[in-house]
Amino acid sequence: MRQIITTLLVAILLVYTGVSKPKPAHYNNWIFGNNAGITFTTSDGSPKVLEIVGSYKFREGISSISDDDGNLLYYLYADFQKGMITDTSSRMLPNGNDIITNTDVASSGLFINDFKNTNLYYLITPDSPPKNSNDINNRGINYAVIDKSKGINGEVVYKNKQLYPNATEKLAGVMNEVDNMCWVITHEWRTNAFKLIKIDENGLDENIKTVNIGMEHISKSNGVMSGRVSVSPNGTTIAMPLSHFDPSTGNKLVGDVELYDFDPRTGDITNARSLKLNHDIYTVAFSPNGQVLYVRLNNQIAQYDLSICDIDEMISKRYIIKTSPSFFYSTLERGPDGFIYCSREGNTYLDAILKPNVIGERCRYVENHVDVGGECRIGLPTVISSYFTGEYDKCELAAIPRRYEIDAPEYACFGDEFEIRIKSDYEEAFVARLVLIYPNPAVIANVQSADSTVLFTTTIEARQFNWNNSYKVYITTSSGEYDTLSFTVNGWVCCGNAVRNGRFYAKAGNNACYPVEYNTDLDFRPSQSSSCPSTFTTVGQIASNSRSGWYNPNFNRDSKEMAFFLFGDPTPNTPQRAWYQSSPTRVGSKYKFTTFITNIEETPRNGEEMGKSLHFWLGINSKGTFTQLKQIDFVEYKDGWVELSDEFTADYNTTELSIWVVGACPSKWDDCVSFGFGIDDISLVPIDDYNLDIQNDTTICINDSFQTNNIFTGEIKSVVWSPTTGLSDPNILNPIVSADVNTVYNLTVEDKYGCEFIDSLAISVDDCRDKCIPCVTYSFEDMEVELGKGFCINASYVPNCADSTILKGISLYFEYDPTLMDFVTASTSSQIISNGDMNILRLDYDASAIKLDVFNNINICFTALLGSTDIAKLTQYEDENTKQELCVIGADSATITYLACNFPIRKIRFASLSSFDAVYIDNKVAVSLSTEETGLFKFVMLDPAGRIIKQESFTTTKEKYENEEVVYFDVSDISSGAYFVRMQTPAGKIETLKLMLVK
Repeated sequence: MRQIITTLLVAILLVYTGVSKPKPAHYNNWIFGNNAGITFTTSDGSPKVLEIVGSYKFREGISSISDDDGNLLYYLYADFQKGMITDTSSRMLPNGNDIITNTDVASSGLFINDFKNTNLYYLITPDSPPKNSNDINNRGINYAVIDKSKGINGEVVYKNKQLYPNATEKLAGVMNEVDNMCWVITHEWRTNAFKLIKIDENGLDENIKTVNIGMEHISKSNGVMSGRVSVSPNGTTIAMPLSHFDPSTGNKLVGDVELYDFDPRTGDITNARSLKLNHDIYTVAFSPNGQVLYVRLNNQIAQYDLSICDIDEMISKRYIIKTSPSFFYSTLERGPDGFIYCSREGNTYLDAILKPNVIGERCRYVENHVDVGGECRIGLPTVISSYFTGEYDKCELAAIPRRYEIDAPEYACFGDEFEIRIKSDYEEAFVARLVLIYPNPAVIANVQSADSTVLFTTTIEARQFNWNNSYKVYITTSSGEYDTLSFTVNGWVCCGNAVRNGRFYAKAGNNACYPVEYNTDLDFRPSQSSSCPSTFTTVGQIASNSRSGWYNPNFNRDSKEMAFFLFGDPTPNTPQRAWYQSSPTRVGSKYKFTTFITNIEETPRNGEEMGKSLHFWLGINSKGTFTQLKQIDFVEYKDGWVELSDEFTADYNTTELSIWVVGACPSKWDDCVSFGFGIDDISLVPIDDYNLDIQNDTTICINDSFQTNNIFTGEIKSVVWSPTTGLSDPNILNPIVSADVNTVYNLTVEDKYGCEFIDSLAISVDDCRDKCIPCVTYSFEDMEVELGKGFCINASYVPNCADSTILKGISLYFEYDPTLMDFVTASTSSQIISNGDMNILRLDYDASAIKLDVFNNINICFTALLGSTDIAKLTQYEDENTKQELCVIGADSATITYLACNFPIRKIRFASLSSFDAVYIDNKVAVSLSTEETGLFKFVMLDPAGRIIKQESFTTTKEKYENEEVVYFDVSDISSGAYFVRMQTPAGKIETLKLMLVK
C-alpha cells in the first residue's frame, strides 16, 4: 500500500493543485558549529557570515531550509536528546518540539519542499546511536511535515512518523529534475541494505525501496553508524564511508569508502567497488564536474580521479593534499558556488578547495577562506547539492539494462551446505566469481554461465564466528562489463529450539509498539504501554501480553508459560497467518513443529446462536512451496490450552513456519464477530537427537594401555579431550589411554551443526605387578549366648598367594541376619552393606597386617536380639564380585544358640534399617536420609582414589525420617567426574553410593 501522509495533509494536497519543485536556493544558508553560519544569498554568490538571532551549539551536522529566493525559513535545533524546529527568529514552531534527532549525528536532518504544495516541507531525521553498544536497534529514520500557511510562520502538522527502525546516521538527497522527484538515500544499521525514500508529486512514499549491496554497516561499536554519505552533482555516483573498530588492531577505528552507481530514475544501486582504505573515515565530497572525489583523512585530504574507470589504477594514482592539524571527522561539503568547504574544529574560518575539478596541487586548497562568525565544530549542514538532468557519469554503468538476482537462504545451520543461485535477465553470458568476505576471506568458486544462471554450493563452518557470512559476487559479462553483488547468510547453531522470540516478550529497540523477529498477517497492537494504543478497536488485530483481558472485556485467558503470549481477533471467514517467521533448518533433518493454541473468548459476542467456530492449522513454506500440516477444528473456550503439533522433513536451509487461524461464521450473519484466539510456547525441535555414549569408568594397570570404546551417533566436527596427558590423540573419539595416575578425562564432541555433547571418563590406575588374588581357609567356633547380651565370635583365616609378597590389602565378607544379631565392633575396620533382608559385614585388612600361609585371627562382636528363632548364624559370603578379590578354599560358618532361661525380664532391642540417597544439583550434593535409628550419622565424600574430600554429620532429632534432606556438600570447587558418598549409621553400618558430577 502506498501511504503518503496523514488524512489532514491529504486534504491539504487535494485543495492545492499547483505545480512546483524544490530549488537549489533552498540550501543557501548554512548553520553549524558554535554560533557559526554562512549564507550564499549574496550579490555575487560568495559566502558571508549569516546573521541569525539566538545562540546555538551544534557538534555535528545540522539542517536548514530557505525559500525560493534563498531567504532562511527554518532550521532544526538539536541537542543530545531531541530536536525542535525553529524559524529565523529562533522561535520554536507550534508542535515543533521533541523531534527525533540528535546533535551527535553526522546528518541530523534534511529539509525538502513538497513538489506540489509550496507551503509544505518535509524534514527527514535519523535517530542517534543507542547508548549501549549491545543494543540492536534505534528509532531509525523518521519524518515531520511543516505547513508554512498555518499560524504566523508555520506549524508542524505531523512529526516523528517512523519510516523504518534500526538506521545509521547517513543521509543524502538526490533531485531528479527529469522525472520531478527526489530520492533520500539512507542506510540500515547492521545490514548491507540501502533504504531509499521517494518524494514526488504524490508526496512522500512510505513504501521504502531496499537495495542490498556493498559492505555491511556492522561492527563491535556504534561508530559504524557515523559518517556522511555523498552523491555526485548529477546524482549518479554514491560515495559511502564506513568506519568501525577493528579488533585485530586493538580496536582502532578504521574504515573504507565504497563507490556505487546510482540510477535516479529507478533508485537502483549497482557496481559496488572499494577504495581499499584502512583509515578513519567520516566524510567525502565530489567536485562540481563529478570527476574528482575528496576523502578527509587525518591532517590530509585524499583526491581520487574518477575519470579513471579501473578502480585499482584510480587508487594507485590518488593525490594527497596536506592540511594543518585536523581530524578525520572534519567535514567536507560542496557549496552552491562550486567550492568544497572544509571545517576544522575550533577554527573561526572554513578552509576551501577553490578549483576542485583540477587534479593535483593546482586544485588550490586554501586555509581560512571564509569567516563563519562563530566557531567550527565537527560538522557542516546536510544539504541537497545533487541534481539529475539525464546525464550519467563517465564510468556510470547503471544505464546498461543489466539485472541480477541472488537466490540464497537468509539463514543456514552451521555445517550445512547451501546453494547460491545467480540469475540474470540480461541476455549475455557472464562469469561469476563468488568470494567469502567475512569472517575468513576466500574465493569459493568461479562459474561460467551460458544461460544467464550460475549455481554455487558452499558451507558455513561451525563456530567460525558469531552471526554471519558475508559474500560478494563479481560479475564480468562476455562484452567486458562489470558488476558486484553482495549478500549475507546468517549462521545458526541448530542444536534445539530454532524458533526466535517464541514467547513474544521482546520489543523493537526503543519502540514498544512493534513486534520483533516474527510476523503476522493481522494488525499488530502493542503490549501495555502508556505511549501506545492498548486495546482492540476492530477485528483483524493482534497483540502480545501476559493477559488478554486488557484488550477486550470478552477475553479472559492468562498465558500458558507465565510470560507474554500472542492473542488476537481474526477477520471473520478469512484464513490468516497469526504468526509466521523464517527459521533456519537442517537440510534433510526431521523436525517437530509445536505450539499451544486456545480460544480466549469467555463471553461470546453477538450471541452464541450465531454458530461461530475457531480453527487452527500449522503450515510450512520451503522456497515458495507451501505445505499444510496438522489442523484442529472447533476449538472452544472450555478446551483451555491445546497442543497443535506435527512433523516434517526440511528440504531447504530456511523454512517459513506459520500458524494459521480462521474465525468462521455463517455467511447469513453480516455482523458476525469471530472468536478471539491465543498462541503460546512455539517450538521447532530436530527429531534426530544425537547422543554421546561414553564407556564406564575403568581401572587399568600402571604402564598398560587401554583402548577406549565411545560411540557418537551424529556426524563429528571436532573432538576435544581434557586433560590430554596419557592420551594417544586428544582429538579423536577413541584414543588409547596410558595414564600413570588416577585421572578424570572430560570429553567434548562437536557435531557438524556446532552442537556440543559433553561427558567424562574416570580412569583409575593400579599397580598390578605384585598383586595377586589370595586364597583363604576359614575356621569358626560355634557358641551359646544369652539374649540381650553381647558376644564375640573368634575365628581365623589362612591367606595364601603364589607370590611371596602381597602389596594390596584384602577384604573378607560375612553374612548375618540383622533381626537376630546387632553388629557392635570388629578387630579391624569394617563396613555394613545391606543385602535385602540380610546384612553383609565387610572387614578390611591392610597389607601390613596380613601374614601369608599362617592363621590370622578374626574377632567380631554382636548383641543377641530376640527373633523368630533361637539360632543365629554368621556365614562366609561370596558372590561374583568378591570372587574377583579373593578365592575361598575352605568355607565355614558360626552357629550361635540363644539361651533365654536366665532372663526373668528380657531387654529386647530391634534392628532399625537406614538408607540414604545423594543427588547433584547446582554445585551441591544433597544427601537425604530414611531411618528409624537415633544417634549420630556420619557422611563422607571420596574421590576415585578413596580419599576423603568432604565430610558432614547429622544427629537425629525425631523417631522417623523418610527421604529427608539432612546434609549437603558444596562441590563448586570440584571438577566433573566419578565420586563416592558413604554413610555410617550410629550402629556402625556403612553404605556407599557412586555419584557422577557433570558440570
